[in-house]
Amino acid sequence: MIMALMLMALTAYELRQRSIEWPTATAMTARELFGNGGSSSSSSSTSTSGSEDGGWSEETRCRVESGMEYSGEVLVSGADNHAGSAAECCNQCANTPRCNVWVWCAWMHDCSPDHKYRECWLKITTLNMMSDQEGFNDPGVGWTSGSLFTSSERFELIDTDRRRLADLRNDASLPLVFLDVAIHGYLLGRVEIVLFTDTSPLAAENFRAMCTGEKGMALLGPGQTVGSAYHLKGAAFYRIVDRFIVQSGTPTDSTYGGAFKDDPGGLALKHNRKGLLSMDNDGKRDTNTAHWAIMMATASHFDGHYVVFGEVVRGFEYIKRINQLAIGAPDNAVDATAEAMILDSGQLR
Repeated sequence: MIMALMLMALTAYELRQRSIEWPTATAMTARELFGNGGSSSSSSSTSTSGSEDGGWSEETRCRVESGMEYSGEVLVSGADNHAGSAAECCNQCANTPRCNVWVWCAWMHDCSPDHKYRECWLKITTLNMMSDQEGFNDPGVGWTSGSLFTSSERFELIDTDRRRLADLRNDASLPLVFLDVAIHGYLLGRVEIVLFTDTSPLAAENFRAMCTGEKGMALLGPGQTVGSAYHLKGAAFYRIVDRFIVQSGTPTDSTYGGAFKDDPGGLALKHNRKGLLSMDNDGKRDTNTAHWAIMMATASHFDGHYVVFGEVVRGFEYIKRINQLAIGAPDNAVDATAEAMILDSGQLR
């Protein structure tokens, strides 16, 4: 009881600084959300037969997250569509063809000047994109969101991705490196990364050498700080954007002694899932150095502009904790002052 009162007294900012995680999504069946028959008090037209017209199936789950605005293709605009409750908005989605995501404005004083209380937006997205968005709750956001995917669909996605990452981690032909990451000096855990030396040999080898520090210290040159090591140990995550990227690097050029060219194979890879590593550049081709980012979601606008060269195979939850530092920050971004950093790095294989 005392702890509950203490938590209630903390501001959202204090909670973020103390790395206290906000509750994750809750999952409810249609009957749990609406009662027997799967219908809300304001609508009794919801089906439990699992029909293709958007009705409930017995295993359909309505995952609800407060402080979250899910993205997706808009099917019904909330500007002209309202619901008396989150349950009613979810019910509308269940009865709207193709709808699998809904967003409801829960704040009586409106969610923004342009978005009013009880607006109910009905959308469609993919399960992959949905999973990228879950868990980034912000108490300063007035939206409540939910998604309609079956438990079997969720299990299949999680299991398929788990097996894919395990196979990738066990591929002895590809280097396996690690980053030990921390916030405010406190270790979160180890992040393991497989490098795509087959498709992105230049970028992958550059990153591998930066993990081991085997290239020593940087000399005087453009964009370099004398005395800085070609080593990610001690490097800050200096640009963290909510549900977009976690960016880091060193104040040096590349381990090749200057900017290096884009890998054609890596440039052809798509930024189509969270956990991918992507090179940063100067906005022009063939200007890669010592800066890179871990993707927190899909980013198709990066395709063809930045080289994909690796993927997180273990410990992504620690990267997610770092990314959550940007929740509620101005412009949804924080810099090195957030004190997220790499305590150590190296090569495992």
